[in-house]
Amino acid sequence: MELPRLSIITVCRNETARIRKTAESVVGQTCTDFEWIVIDGGSTDGTMEILNEYRNRMAHIISEPDSGVYYAMNKGARLARGEWLLFLNGGDLLAGVDVLEGILPLLGERGEDVLVGECLCTWPDGRQPRRMSHGAKLDLHHFYRTTINHQSAFIGRQVFDRFGPYDVSFRLSSDYDFFARAVLGGVMFRCVPQLVVEYDMTGMTARLKGEKDMMIELRRIRKRYPLIYRIRRLFNDSLVACRSAIVALKG
Repeated sequence: MELPRLSIITVCRNETARIRKTAESVVGQTCTDFEWIVIDGGSTDGTMEILNEYRNRMAHIISEPDSGVYYAMNKGARLARGEWLLFLNGGDLLAGVDVLEGILPLLGERGEDVLVGECLCTWPDGRQPRRMSHGAKLDLHHFYRTTINHQSAFIGRQVFDRFGPYDVSFRLSSDYDFFARAVLGGVMFRCVPQLVVEYDMTGMTARLKGEKDMMIELRRIRKRYPLIYRIRRLFNDSLVACRSAIVALKG
C-alpha cells in the first residue's frame, strides 16, 4: 500500500463547540494525499458523537483518557504513516479547502526538514483576526527568542523520529522544546508566505503565554543552548536594553 504524503493528527477533549469546524476543514480538502488520525482524550460532552460522523474519513480514531495533550500527540505520531506530520488541534482549522493542494508540492522542495506556513490568529469575542508570519530566517537565534506556530508546521517524519517524541515533562511548551532541539541538531526550517491554519487563541498555550509556569519551562528549554551562546545573548540583550533606555531618556 502506498504511504500517504501527509499525516494530520488531531488531538481533542470535550470540544463539541469547535470540533465540527476542525473536521470539516480536513475532510473538505481538494487534495486527498493524506491520512487523518484523531486522538480524543475520553470526551464526555458529545464530541465523539460528532467525530463519529466523519469516521469513514479517518485512518485511526482513539478515545480514551490520557495524561495530557503531548501524550496524545505522541500517540498519534506512533500511528502515523505519512512522510510529513501536521498537528491540527481540535478547535483549529485549515484555512481553506485548497491549503494542502498548495502546500504538499512544496514539502522538501528545497531540502528543508520542516516547512512553516502562516496562521490567522482568531478570537471568539469578535476581535479582528491577525495574520502571523514567522519571518524568513528560522534559525538558532529565532528559536532562542521564541518559537513557531505548531499547527502551521509540517514536520518531516525523519525529524520526528530523530528528535521526538515530545518531552511530556513540559506540560505547556513541549513543541517549543522539540523545535529548539531540532534546530540545535541542524534541522533546516523554511517559512513560506502561505496561510495554513486558523489558530484559536483561546487554546491552552495561547492563553498561558507569559504566565509563570510557561516562563519556567522556557528557561529550561534555553538551558539546552551552549553556555557560551547564552552568555553572549545575555550580554547583547543587556546592551540593547541600555541603548534603548538612553534613547528614551534623550527623547
